[in-house]
Amino acid sequence: MSALADRAAEVIALDGNTIRRSWDRADGQGALHVVSAWASPKARGLAPFNVDDTSHAITALPELLALLNLQGRVVTIDAMGGQVEIARQIIAQGGAYVLSLQENQPGLHGDGAALCPWLRGPQPLDEEVVRGYPEQVAGGHGRIETRKVWRTEALAGLETCERWPGLATLVMGEATRQLGDRDSRERRYDISSLPGTTDHEAKRLTGVIRTQWDIEHRGHWVLDVAMGEDTNRTRTGESAQHLALIRTLALNLVRRETSVQAGIATPQKRAG
Repeated sequence: MSALADRAAEVIALDGNTIRRSWDRADGQGALHVVSAWASPKARGLAPFNVDDTSHAITALPELLALLNLQGRVVTIDAMGGQVEIARQIIAQGGAYVLSLQENQPGLHGDGAALCPWLRGPQPLDEEVVRGYPEQVAGGHGRIETRKVWRTEALAGLETCERWPGLATLVMGEATRQLGDRDSRERRYDISSLPGTTDHEAKRLTGVIRTQWDIEHRGHWVLDVAMGEDTNRTRTGESAQHLALIRTLALNLVRRETSVQAGIATPQKRAG
């Protein structure tokens, strides 16, 4: 797995998941929570790390990061990883970070939201201060989604940014979804130690941000649906933990099978 990570990992996404039916009410055992590392762009599972409950996921992140070679790689984590110490550890291990920003960091999140009208215009923006990435439009199943991204490195004077090691860029993404007559809009904020000055850097930054969502669909969703993780009732002793690891290894192997151009279920059935 270490050799696979060294070859495959350009971006490492950390994400948590709960194996919902691994609880055992008779023994007072709660559901198993797993924090996993995924190597992108190939969505290879690297290290499922078991935690006692969701509240301990934050304390498990430093231990999981310590197992990984982060030199020259980018680490992306959702809101649970939005911690100054996590950013400091990633930098110390030679990596770069892209961290989702939510209300768990109210000061910085508030500054990001306050910058929103300035980032979006409508007046012509100073390209030396704020840069936008061309909007992307995608559709399917009757839904049209338009994504726009703005980023700025003009963070001088923001006290909430000063304590974050290596912080270089604030990114705001806006996704507008149209389904029939209904529209919905979602904004998210990310902070990163990666630069965002050139179009190439902006494209890379946008790709890293999307990787965090990609792992949810190509990792946890596949494990839950195609491999039946959520419905598995194995829970005696450490069996649920062992099977979670085996499923991740099996998913990596199935993804390496290219003779069948189909979803995960078909090569699984052939292997069986």
